[in-house]
Amino acid sequence: MATIWHRYLVNDRPALDGLKQLSNRMMAAAAKSRHTFCLLINRSANLQMELDEEMMAVAGTLIGRGIVVITAPARGAGNALFTSLFSWPQDATSPVNVLLDGDQWDISRKEVLDVVDALAARLSKDKLLFGLGARDRVVLGIGEDDLVRQVEETYFARMMQPRIELSNPLGIDLTKVPASYRKYGDPIPGFYAVNTAHPKFTELRTGVQAASMTPEIAKWAGDPYTVIKAAQLAEKIISIYAPIIDNPPGTHDMGALRRKTVALSNTDIGTSWGKLLQDEKFASELGRWYPATVVQQARELMLGVRTAGS
Repeated sequence: MATIWHRYLVNDRPALDGLKQLSNRMMAAAAKSRHTFCLLINRSANLQMELDEEMMAVAGTLIGRGIVVITAPARGAGNALFTSLFSWPQDATSPVNVLLDGDQWDISRKEVLDVVDALAARLSKDKLLFGLGARDRVVLGIGEDDLVRQVEETYFARMMQPRIELSNPLGIDLTKVPASYRKYGDPIPGFYAVNTAHPKFTELRTGVQAASMTPEIAKWAGDPYTVIKAAQLAEKIISIYAPIIDNPPGTHDMGALRRKTVALSNTDIGTSWGKLLQDEKFASELGRWYPATVVQQARELMLGVRTAGS
């Protein structure tokens, strides 16, 4: 068994409607599974009172079904990751904590539950520290922004090499998975599993906790920091493909690429991160999958400077 967390941000009416859908999915999954289910709702400071009352009603329904619900002020995805994966009391009988993004993964789908089961079993049986789900398609934005963000994520995945072990036991159709992800892995899928009984768990938790004290990590870069740190500590990280929810892509603040780079540069992984960003050989390799102008744009956004050839 595992403890399955969802994190979800409520900041407006559409998000609240999404929370209601997530609630139904969680109740359906809990009814057919022995896992422990938990939901961390991050509440926007500007949430209207009417929406807040509806949100609390949803939380009450879930609690009545035996699902643990925590509501907290929104402090960023990284803060939510630490709260769920690393702050929950350890349970020797169920040592694996799993975190899913509530708007991206449908836990009521058999395939997604199967991957949770597989990750929990492998982490416990093989005494592994960390595992990932992997998206069956990657849509991070509209137009060129999508490709720029894919390049950024491929940098995160490259930082984790050679630790990621990809597998597809469910036979998921991977035709929509970008080639760079098929080679290096899906580093920040919003689907994470950690083995709290692993000897390196305390070291990983200490590192994530220290990094999360920095507001930029808590808000912007908690996910990439955690997976990269886990890769440094683990012998390997297993990653299993599963189907994601078909959500339309939204807009993204591309300035976040620079903020994440600065945040990561100020942690204990900063030196190796900086070296990779300056690695012309890897930038050239990315040109196998992405237009040179896209790679250049991504690097300039991350580095905050114009690169050679611009």
